[in-house]
Amino acid sequence: MQKSKLMLVVVIALMFLVSMVIADDKPWFDMENCSFCQHLIKDPDLMNNMSWKHYDIDDGIMTVTMVKPESQEAYQTAMMKMEEVGKSWEDGNTDIKMCGQCEYYGMLMTSGAKFQYVDTDAGDIMLITSSDPEVVKKIKHYAAKNREELAKWDEVEMKHDHSAEKH
Repeated sequence: MQKSKLMLVVVIALMFLVSMVIADDKPWFDMENCSFCQHLIKDPDLMNNMSWKHYDIDDGIMTVTMVKPESQEAYQTAMMKMEEVGKSWEDGNTDIKMCGQCEYYGMLMTSGAKFQYVDTDAGDIMLITSSDPEVVKKIKHYAAKNREELAKWDEVEMKHDHSAEKH
């Protein structure tokens, strides 16, 4: 799995080289249209049974993904499907769509950020780091943007849950 995640990182970097645009005019997360992210919503319970947190560290960030036991299989399936998208691109498929988050992730890879993955029983941990202060700024911006967008998502979910209680 470690090698396949590294391959996925390389493939996303290649996609970024082709797109070369980090579009502010598209959603940061686009679960329906992003060729990668769409696999995270195939199982309707997965997104509600996982968390994705971003923590600043001196030379970058640490992300921690936690998945409840009942959704571990769905998470592993989504990760494999995302890897298949990367392999498809590697084989010449240029019809890969990316959300703003995936495009920015690709930009980090081409900027020289270092990616380290640790699989855990409950999900995974990823470190994105650099010794270049300019790249560290980009990495921390990525984490800040993810935290901001995830907070908006949580807010919408909370409103949805409260409105469902009223009926």
